[in-house]
Amino acid sequence: MDTTSLVVKVRPSARKTRIREIREDGVVMDVAAPPQKGKANQELLRALARMLGVDREALSLLPSSRTRREKVVRVAGLSREEILKRLRTQVGR
Repeated sequence: MDTTSLVVKVRPSARKTRIREIREDGVVMDVAAPPQKGKANQELLRALARMLGVDREALSLLPSSRTRREKVVRVAGLSREEILKRLRTQVGR
């Protein structure tokens, strides 16, 4: 199964988890979890799985991005075009 990398700039401790904007270089997301003990990362992956309509196991974080605000998320089974198409329907929700 192919995997696609998606760059996600995370804004933790937001009131609501949502996609703020889709840029050419990736996605900007608000995450309603603090950046402590991996809580924001867990919420990010849970929300992206729901928005993309895939199992949570289809998503993983590049290890080097776990402590950064700019994450690299690997998505198994979807092309970049399909990922962006699905996420566009979720902007601002």
